[in-house]
Amino acid sequence: MSSPFRGFVLGVVLAVATVQGSSAATITFKNDGRNLVDASRSTDLQSGASWLAGPDIVSGSVSGQYRSTFENGADTFASDADRRATYFRVHDGQTATLKVGRSSALSLLWGSVDTYNRITLRDTVTGAALNITIASLKGVAEGLGAALLSVKGFTFNRVDFWSSGNSIEFSNITTTPVPAPVPLPAGGVLMLSAIGSVALLRRRRARHA
Repeated sequence: MSSPFRGFVLGVVLAVATVQGSSAATITFKNDGRNLVDASRSTDLQSGASWLAGPDIVSGSVSGQYRSTFENGADTFASDADRRATYFRVHDGQTATLKVGRSSALSLLWGSVDTYNRITLRDTVTGAALNITIASLKGVAEGLGAALLSVKGFTFNRVDFWSSGNSIEFSNITTTPVPAPVPLPAGGVLMLSAIGSVALLRRRRARHA
């Protein structure tokens, strides 16, 4: 392979590697996030998403057991609609697993974030996992209100919800699908073919010289 052609191929490989490489995950949240979501769509799932191991679907709050993601304060709600709104709840020691298409971002309302709660994003293709706990959300009000969680920059197709005490409560799950690979334009394929042909001809001439 000629030096110019070798350099061109190396450049293409590096460019592809740069595009496919994933950056570090970015985790953000907003306290009292219930004001930023639609309570009527709290337990809706996007097309293609399904529960492999399901959580409970509950409403309201039960002291010492679970607290609504839409609660405004101690045993109060912002509206009657918030009071009636359903949400997901996983009991002490249990895990709920949500299956989604390969995604690059996650958003959800996480109610009453506690030290014994954990959300894990998993990629069953690569085996990578990202654990999110209260330590990941510096400044979140522990056990109070609801944090609107946003995770970007990590590819996953499973989400595990787990609690080792009382429960974990959440709602309004949305994910962002990984963009489909952009095919190389026909012109690019022709250009690569032409360059390859030129390199092959040069190699043959060099052999016969």
